[in-house]
Amino acid sequence: MSEVTLDERLKEKCLAGKQHAIRELYQLCFAELYRVSVRYGNHPEDVQEIIDNSFLKVLKGLKSYQNHKKFGAWVRTVAINTALDFVRKQQRERKLFSDRALETVNEAALDSGDLNSKLEVDDIMITLKELPEQQRIILNLYAIEGYSHNEIGEMLGISAALSRWYLSSARKILKEKLHTKNISRYEGA
Repeated sequence: MSEVTLDERLKEKCLAGKQHAIRELYQLCFAELYRVSVRYGNHPEDVQEIIDNSFLKVLKGLKSYQNHKKFGAWVRTVAINTALDFVRKQQRERKLFSDRALETVNEAALDSGDLNSKLEVDDIMITLKELPEQQRIILNLYAIEGYSHNEIGEMLGISAALSRWYLSSARKILKEKLHTKNISRYEGA
């Protein structure tokens, strides 16, 4: 989010329940909420749920929020935490992550290569959406959000080793998908 600051007047109007101010705050936050949410939701309804829940948390947290100059970073953190809550909810419902998957993996077959730095952002985002959910989530948390495997493991209730495996699997699938699409500029990815 580009250095968005929260105006004290807007904050006060939102706290007073003024609908036009709440709408203005929503517009101020929307881009960052969307950027985070679209990486974690599989369907438009999921993305909208994450955005809505994130904005509600931003609105509820306004009363105690003090650092108006770092408002954009705070909104992003709220969105990430809300997206992780969403992932955990789905995890409980569908039990996506399982340490048993790790037992079936041949560690020697893991591909630890890095993504080609020439990849276009739009192409990556489209291809990321095609990854299996657990791999996409781990890749987002590690490569985009910057969390360590230990932190990811704690957040998702899995081992750090399983987090590494999902990341490696995501990278391998991503490379295969880009290669399958015969995108010539991705040679060597």
